[in-house]
Formats: sequence, C-alpha cells, structure tokens
Amino acid sequence: MDDKNKKCSSNKHKDIDAISYCINCKLYLCNKCQKMHSEFYENHNLTILDKDLSHCFINECTKENHNKTKLEFFCKDHNILCCAYCVNKINEFGYGEHYNCDFTHIKDIKEEKKNKLKESIDLLQELSKNIDNIINELKTINENTTRDKEELKKKIQETFTKIRTILNEKEDKLLSKVDEIYNNSYLTDEIVKSSEKLPNKIKLSLEKGNILQKDWNENDLANYLDICLYVENNLKEVNKIKNNFEIYKSASKTKFNFYLNADTYKSLILSLDNFANILIEDYDIKSKKPIQTLNNHTGTVWCLTFMKDGRLVSGSEDTSIIIYNKITYQPDLVIKEHIGPVYCIVQLSSGLLASCSKDNTIKLFNIKRNEYELKQKLKYHEKAVFKIIELKNTNLISCSDDCSFIIYSKQNNEYKFDFKNSTDKRCSSVIQTKDNEICYSIWDSHNTIYFFDLTKRKIKASLKEITKCNNQRELFIMISEDLLLIPGEKELSIINVNEYKLVRKIKVPDSEWLCGICRINNNMIVTGDDSKIKQWKIEKDNLFLVSQKDNAHKGWINVLLNCGNGHIVSGSDDNTIKIW
Repeated sequence: MDDKNKKCSSNKHKDIDAISYCINCKLYLCNKCQKMHSEFYENHNLTILDKDLSHCFINECTKENHNKTKLEFFCKDHNILCCAYCVNKINEFGYGEHYNCDFTHIKDIKEEKKNKLKESIDLLQELSKNIDNIINELKTINENTTRDKEELKKKIQETFTKIRTILNEKEDKLLSKVDEIYNNSYLTDEIVKSSEKLPNKIKLSLEKGNILQKDWNENDLANYLDICLYVENNLKEVNKIKNNFEIYKSASKTKFNFYLNADTYKSLILSLDNFANILIEDYDIKSKKPIQTLNNHTGTVWCLTFMKDGRLVSGSEDTSIIIYNKITYQPDLVIKEHIGPVYCIVQLSSGLLASCSKDNTIKLFNIKRNEYELKQKLKYHEKAVFKIIELKNTNLISCSDDCSFIIYSKQNNEYKFDFKNSTDKRCSSVIQTKDNEICYSIWDSHNTIYFFDLTKRKIKASLKEITKCNNQRELFIMISEDLLLIPGEKELSIINVNEYKLVRKIKVPDSEWLCGICRINNNMIVTGDDSKIKQWKIEKDNLFLVSQKDNAHKGWINVLLNCGNGHIVSGSDDNTIKIW
C-alpha cells in the first residue's frame, strides 16, 4: 500500500499529511493526533510512515468485494495469505481466485512457519555480516551493466546510421537520375509556360512586321532593325517549338520505370531482417548448472514447449501434461486427458494447446489461467501419434506408428480430416521446410527421408542412408534457410532442402542415440542416451564440438528447449526436468 501520501484519519485534520499509522486502531495520524493518541494508548503499535512498511500487517483482505474479511487461509501455490472469499468455490465477482490452489487454514501451517522463522533469522544474521559488501557489489554490477547497455545501444545506432546513409545516398542518386532523364529528354513546365506566350508574340510580331513593311523609314533605321530582330527571334522560338514538337511527342511515349530486382530485393529484405541480433557472448554449456529441477512427473519426460504467456509445458510417459508457473515453476495446471504417454505438445497460433499420444489421439485444449477445456479430439490414426506440427497456413500435420501422416484443414475454428498419406513404415517425425513442402522420416532399413509437396499432394524427392532416426525421439531442426539437421544413431546429418542432397554426416562420440536438439545463437545443443548435453558450433554447413556437460541427468535426455534468455530446459528418462 502507498502510505507516504496518506492524510490524517481525523475529520478535523483530514487535509494534514499523516506521519504514522496505528495497527491496532487502523488509523492514520498527523503530528497532533499522534501525540494525543500516544498519551491515551501507550501500548498500541505505531508505524512511522517514512520507514519501510513492508512489515506493516493489517489482518483483512484488501481485494474488491471481499468486505475486508480476515485472512484465515494460506495458499501454498502462491505463498500468500487469503480470505474465505479467495478460496470460495464460486468463481465470479472476484471470488474463488485460489479455489483450485493448494490452500490450508493458517492454524495448520503455524508450526511449519514457526520453525522456518528460526531458520530465516539465522540466515539473515549470517547475511547481515556481508550485506554492505553485497550492496557495494550490486552497485558495481549495476554500473557495469548500465555502461554495457549504453555501449551496446551505441553500436546498434552507429550500424543503422551507416545503413541509412547508404540507403539515402542510393535514393538521392536515383532521384537525381530521374530529374536528369526527364529534364533533358522531356517537356518541362518552363517550356510549356514559354509556349503559352507564343500566340501573343506571333500576333505582336505580325502587327509590327506589317506596319514596318508599309512604312519603312531609313531615317529611323536602328528602331526598324530592332523590330526586324524582334520578329526574327520570335520566329526562331516558334520554329524551335514546332521542330521539337515531334521529338517531345515521341519522347512522351517512352516510359521509364523503377526496376526492382525481385530476387535481390527479397534477399536484401531477408538480410536486413536477419543481419543483426542481440546474442549472448561465449555461451558454454559446460559452465552451466541446473538452477531448478522439477520432479512433478512419475514417468519419462518426452516433450517440452513454452506457451505464449511464458509458461513451460511438459508431457510425459505418465500420461499427464503439466503447465508450470513461470515464476515459481510449481504446477499451475495438470491435465490428465490422455490414457497413454504424451509424445508431443505444441501451442497453436489460435492459442489452443495441442497434444498427441500413444493412445492414438490428438487433443486440443483451451487454456484459461489454471483451468482448461477440451475443445476437440482427433482420432484418425490407428496407432501411436508421435508428432504434430502447425503449418504456416494453420493446418495441422500428424505422423504415426500406423505408417502414415495426416493433414487436418482448419474450418470454422475446428480441424477436419483432409488427407492421409501412407508411408510404408513407421512415420516418426515431420517438419515444414518450405511454404508448400514438408520433410518426414520413416523407420525403415534404408533410413529414408521424404520431401512432400503439400500443393500437389505427392512425394517430390527422397534421400536414403540418412542418419538412422530413433523411433519417436528425434527432432528435426532447420539451422538455416536451406539446411536441415537430423539427429539419430551415433551421428548428425545435414541436408540441403533446396537441392535435396546430403551435405555431410557428423559422427558424435560416446552417444549411441541422439534425441533432443535446440539452437542458441550460433550453437546447436544436442543430447542423447549418454546423459550428456553437447554444444556444437555452426560454421556454414558444418558443426564442431566445442563443449559438453557430463552427467546432466541420470538417464536419456529426450528433449531440449531454448528459453530465449540464455537458459535451456531438458527433459529426461529420469522423470525430471532441469532448467540450466
């Protein structure tokens, strides 16, 4: 609460600033009232308003419509006190905010908090010994951070100033060329305005010429010759317009256009969009430590994703989907709608959360804070569904153990079965490589991947002897516009998706199978069955191992996710999720 600008609670002094607050009376007091109040109530607890009020407690709920009800409950999920309205089953009128949380009566946690108080006091006493050094260090860190921030902004401004200068110079050059072309070869406003005066000049020339012919006077020869020159000059000007008329007319039929090289322009726009970014320097996975370990699943963690609101989502062998609080990483919501392991989760552009499972289904959920609604169930596969992706046109594709992938078209905010393609063998993964093309893998003896034309609905190309993919565990990832990276058995394959050819295979020591993969800056982070997280540097069409984290988990690491803030998240067969 903002108490620094409070006025005295007394009607007589309501315009005077309060200097204290009585916790017992729940009144704000000015200087005069405080003196009187202290004389009458010596044992009341007064708090001076110019001090830190974070410890000032009023035992009533301040939320609207909660009628200042006493705080008698404790929400374990949000670590706050709440009133009966807060935990009310009725979730409207501002009630029931913590009904679905793990809450208890304050009497039930008094011993726990009492014991923790001693622990907190001991820690505070220990911290108080070094607090001055910590504060000074914080100031130094803040100064260095502010300096780095301003230097970074300066570099960005200098770079874009140079680019703007080049673009402005090119613009000025083209504009000058346009002026030069039209001024030299075309009619100008000056020529047109000059021609508008010709009828009058012709009339005057004829009048003066006729008079001069009839009345030639040798005695006024200079004047007469001046009239002759006037007529001759006007005649020249008329002839010039007449003679150039066809030239101007012909020139007007020649059209000039601003030619834009489409390929160069597209490449330039793409380059401008990608040529600069803010990256973390010297990323090194070996130096990373888990800042948090989540133990909420009872089975293998198969998939991870982030929702648009920043919350982490996981899917597991235990059939559950968990959505975590983005601050505490405690579960906000647990979804148990599948009856088999959850292999893939993705949030669609519509906001719906889509999941697929060994139970042969795809399910779409509408997530509202700590609640969910099952919006649609798709069951067109006959066996486990390993992967789902959303295409750029918002249609869905799923691939399955039943040797097929299916395309679902979006109609009236629902997904309808559109097309099924048989794949001979188990279809284990799929990725969109172009606007109208996907790449998928099948579990066959030749380790084949296929490129499928979404418009013509047929296979466009195939490649054999690619990295052997590991069932449902592998993830394809684009490392550039034309390069696809595929992890698999003991190696990584780099594929050119424009030329449909294998660029190279990269052997990975220690690992039997490679599973999870994500990108941070110019690094590929790869995991597998050896419980290690390996960092590879991308250089053109090649990768080089630069660092690795040993014993990151106690089992296979199936999935990796880039948090976008220098951290990564990993999920493992040891049932845990770690944030690095």
